[in-house]
Amino acid sequence: MPSSASGSDVGSIGLPAIEGDLPEPPSATADDVDLPPVPDSASEKSDDDDGAAGSVGSEKADDDADADEHVVDMEEMKEAVAAAQRIADLRAKLRETSAEERAAQIAALALANQRAETEYDKAMSEDLPELHKLDYAEAEAHWKAEAVTGINGEYLPFWKTELHELEHLGPGVGLWFRSLKGFGKFFAYCTIPIMIILCQYLYLYYNSDSDMDRSSTENLAELTTGVAAATSQDETMFGINMKTIMFVISCLDCLAILAFVIYAWRMKAKQDRYVRENDEAISSLPDYSVQAWNIPKDTEEADIKKHFQQYGVVADCVVVKDIGKVMGLRQRRAKLIDKLVSLKIDAAYYTAKGKSRLLRIQTKRITRQKEMIEKVNEKIEKKLSKGFHSVCAFITYEKPDGRAEVFTRFRKGTRYWGMNCCYDQSLKFQGWKLDVKRAPEASDLKWENVVRVNKKRDFTRKFIAMFFIFILLLGSIAVTIIGQSVASDAEPSVPCGTVEPSTETPAPLLSCTAIWNLKGENAFTNATSQAMLAVTKFVDNLDDASVCSDYISGVDWAQPMNNYAPYTSFQNAALPAANAWTGGPIPGSNADECAAKICQKCYCLDQVDMTNIKEVFEQFFSGTDNDFCQDVFDKVKNEAAVALGVIFMVSFTNYILMESAGWASKFERHSTVSRTEASEALYTFWALFINTAFVPILIYAKITALKGLPFVFQGSYDDMNADWYNTVMVSILSTAIINAIMFPLARVFNKLGKGLWRKMTRCCAHSQKTLNEMYVPDVFKLAERYGQAMCVLYYCVIFLSACPLLFPIGAITFLWMYAVDKFLLLKYYAMPPAYDHALNDMMLRYAPYAAWFHLAIAIWVFGYYQIPSYEIGGYGSSYGADSTATDGDYDSAPDQLDFVARIVRANAFVPFVLFVLLTATLFLSKILRIFVVTPIKKLCCGHEEEQVEDVPDFSELIMPGDPRFDKPLEEGAKMTSKLSGLKSYRLEDNPDYQALFPESVLTGETIQLEFEEPPEETPPEDQVMTISPHPLGRSATMKEPKRKRKKGDPHAKKDHFLDRSASTRV
Repeated sequence: MPSSASGSDVGSIGLPAIEGDLPEPPSATADDVDLPPVPDSASEKSDDDDGAAGSVGSEKADDDADADEHVVDMEEMKEAVAAAQRIADLRAKLRETSAEERAAQIAALALANQRAETEYDKAMSEDLPELHKLDYAEAEAHWKAEAVTGINGEYLPFWKTELHELEHLGPGVGLWFRSLKGFGKFFAYCTIPIMIILCQYLYLYYNSDSDMDRSSTENLAELTTGVAAATSQDETMFGINMKTIMFVISCLDCLAILAFVIYAWRMKAKQDRYVRENDEAISSLPDYSVQAWNIPKDTEEADIKKHFQQYGVVADCVVVKDIGKVMGLRQRRAKLIDKLVSLKIDAAYYTAKGKSRLLRIQTKRITRQKEMIEKVNEKIEKKLSKGFHSVCAFITYEKPDGRAEVFTRFRKGTRYWGMNCCYDQSLKFQGWKLDVKRAPEASDLKWENVVRVNKKRDFTRKFIAMFFIFILLLGSIAVTIIGQSVASDAEPSVPCGTVEPSTETPAPLLSCTAIWNLKGENAFTNATSQAMLAVTKFVDNLDDASVCSDYISGVDWAQPMNNYAPYTSFQNAALPAANAWTGGPIPGSNADECAAKICQKCYCLDQVDMTNIKEVFEQFFSGTDNDFCQDVFDKVKNEAAVALGVIFMVSFTNYILMESAGWASKFERHSTVSRTEASEALYTFWALFINTAFVPILIYAKITALKGLPFVFQGSYDDMNADWYNTVMVSILSTAIINAIMFPLARVFNKLGKGLWRKMTRCCAHSQKTLNEMYVPDVFKLAERYGQAMCVLYYCVIFLSACPLLFPIGAITFLWMYAVDKFLLLKYYAMPPAYDHALNDMMLRYAPYAAWFHLAIAIWVFGYYQIPSYEIGGYGSSYGADSTATDGDYDSAPDQLDFVARIVRANAFVPFVLFVLLTATLFLSKILRIFVVTPIKKLCCGHEEEQVEDVPDFSELIMPGDPRFDKPLEEGAKMTSKLSGLKSYRLEDNPDYQALFPESVLTGETIQLEFEEPPEETPPEDQVMTISPHPLGRSATMKEPKRKRKKGDPHAKKDHFLDRSASTRV
């Protein structure tokens, strides 16, 4: 018998339609089964403030059900949808089953209906849930159902799964793995010529004639260009001149960067072609739709639809309301319900175990939780009573020509596309200048954030998010400032091998043994050593060790101390008492004091070797070592501790920043998921890069012209000298190595830790629900991963000229991330969402700018005056060490900001030329195209016509939910005949939000099927599935009237969501 109620159509709430025309079985009928009665209520009509949406059919509901607004849990919604699907499947199977089977199925359905009860009733009732034996197989099956598996339901093997198989998980996931593998292979190939540079640097440091050692070069610094800036060697491997080899190194560096730019552009072109082909192969809502912003607050769907009808036949029109103010409360309410259920499960466990005291405490918690839910309900009702304003509109056209016509007309209606000047009056809607944009995918919308445009609010949220990230950076900045302070007080660095006679330099400018024979007098243990007492007087009267850099050129001592031989005036007997110091043998100069400081450091460090290191450290930490070397060891200890502290703090802050980037992007409240993810990726990228590389450069750099600024550019290094590499570059390199290991490995530890914790604690789960929740795999998130990848890409490319080792590190990082993410995705993550190409596109668009920054730094790196280089026109030949200087001017260094003095050096001229070309390509060409070429083209040739997508009419598409949708296409048919993605821009058609709106998605589980034996020659008019009223929503009967499609009528085959009269109450 047909139902007397009528209401919203099945598709309007996302439930499958039920196909009827079922004959009654001879042995059992619907009347033989004790089914619950059909509710005597009709679908209501919503008021204007509730964001009403139209419904199929023109009749209005007779009565307005005034049911209270309550909460519906996500699990409840899923069960209701699953129940409706089971019934639809049952109705389809009844045609094929025997009479006995059909009677058994109807009886089972009736029994299930009698036991049905809503989750909300269960949660808010006084009854406690029953406890049953845990079913671990069910939980594991739940995990497997959510995980990435093959067609046969089995896990995919790690080694046998190819890259093209991962692309079936969505274009975003496929492009992520393709980019990781592509950049990893590129850096690996580039490592081959980079090894030539590394071999050169290692030879300069380790060859027998090297003038460098650990006293002047930190660990890892021998792998940087700092060795070229520190050495005084004229020849290198195979006797090649240093100037020639450095010019070749500069050219190899530029070739690697040029190859990187070309490769990034090539990957971008391949990605665009892939996306274009993929877009042409499918049909989706954006192919037919436009999005209109800046509409009046009281806009109605009928009015905006009428306005856009002038461009083509409108298939659907949706006016979006500012429901964000109530959406957050609904989400909070759903979480409270879930927590209430967990509290009641624990209470049931305490009851079963007889733990009365814990049960009383838990009962109070349950009561408070219910009160919190009721308070949220009241807030929701209060928000609902205020109504909602219109925010924007989505207009979907029957033909793609309508969409193209809109964009073409709006381009012609404004002087510049995207600007509202010279606005055509015919384009205005009720006097408002519409802002028409391309419509996103319906599933991409974050409905809680779709609000009216408010630039002041958006700017405030952006500022707060960025300020929050900056506060987190302060910890790392503070530690870096401490490191800079220690570096400014560091002992002067001179290779100890250069202050003693050798085969290469038999008469060095400074010979420590000749002046103070500390080793001969065993000053380390001999407290009466005259050399030790003399050196102590010199060192004690050196107030500022930083002045010693005035007597050092590169890393070599430049003051000719041998002019003062036989050094009688430097001995202890000829010196005054420490408290009566008059300036030493060289009055008015600190050269003698600095020479003593260097000799003391070299002697003390020489006393520590593998044979006595244990005894020396025991004496040092017990405070019983010789006072002569105490200060030297203290300085070495402090410098090492600060260096490790800076590296640790940077790595720790990186982890905090990655965790906080997601919060910052959500706080900004972007209207789409893709913009939220892009914001998170950018926050992650910039925060990591600034913390890893930018902060050390800002803090350690010293720019005289910017003297007085707080913290930044007030450091110790006014150029990229050897000490800069020892401190700054070694810090960046160390962090890069840590990131290469920990970025992927942190995810491995996380997943293995969770798996181990699940194994250990699953026996303690109090219910099957809790156990099943433990077996929910995590979501594979790309935003954080792209932020990390962009950070690695940037510092590996930017600092390549200063540290060639970064390219091999980049290769290891990308390939390691590829292997780890592939393994974790196949074993530990849930099936990933359908990511698009936006994040990968962002990374490829940003990549060439890393090369631009690299070339700017390469000019400074290779243009450093201490690095051997050919000069253009002999301009730079005057710069270098001047041994004839008397005091304080041994470097003859050019001015800090003398740019010409750098580019006239052949090493720097090569990256300078490439820098100019890349600047013109990246910046000047875009500026000319935007401000010159495009306006002239518009004035002379008119506005460009919008391209019309080659897709069928909207009413011709096979929609999701149609029985034909999951069937293979006929031979010769195109994929464009099926609609990809969601089928409308209505909130209730988005499954991610259905559970939060019980008013538009009915979730009751008590279902009554009504069968009527129709005449064989006449099909029934309606197919009816009735859902009983839910205490949180309203009862409704869902009906899908049969229609006959008239040939040539674009509206004859309207889908059920295109025209509604039933309300959707928010």
